[in-house]
Amino acid sequence: MPRFFFQLTDGLKKVADSGGQIFANATEARQHATACTEAFSRRAAQFNGNEGLYWSVQVIDETGSQVFTLQLAPSARPASKPASKPN
Repeated sequence: MPRFFFQLTDGLKKVADSGGQIFANATEARQHATACTEAFSRRAAQFNGNEGLYWSVQVIDETGSQVFTLQLAPSARPASKPASKPN
C-alpha cells in the first residue's frame, strides 16, 4: 500500500510530514487530508494571525509527486455591525 505525506504550507513556510501515512489509495488519503484541513481551519488563527487564508495541505506520494492540495478555509468571523448613522 502506498505512503502519503501531508505537508502544511502557506507558500513560504512548510511543516513537513517526515513519516507519512499508509492508505490504500489517493481517495483515502484525500479523506484524511479533508479531515486535517477542517481541524487546521478551526485552529487557523494560530498561524501567524492570517486566519488560515493562505495555508494549505499538500499531499505528496512516496515518489515525491504532489497528488493534490487542499486549501484551508478561513476561520469563521462574527459579522460586523454596520456603522451607526448620525441623526
